[in-house]
Amino acid sequence: QTEQSLIELAGEVLGVKQVGIHDSFIELGGDSLKAVYLLSRIKSIFQVDMTIREILGHRTIRELAAWIETLEKGSCAAITAA
Repeated sequence: QTEQSLIELAGEVLGVKQVGIHDSFIELGGDSLKAVYLLSRIKSIFQVDMTIREILGHRTIRELAAWIETLEKGSCAAITAA
């Protein structure tokens, strides 16, 4: 589900109809300004704390989705521990 949400977000941010899990945000036309917008949307939807570096460092939608899921699990663990 994370991958599908990111596909939709990336397509919306980039104005691209066809985005796949192996596609690169940069290769699809992403730049730093679009990355800031994508970051804002990711933080809002997934409730995770990320940086631009993480957006640009995870080359594909699949890698970015896996990172977000890791962050979400970390957030849940922190809440459970508190």
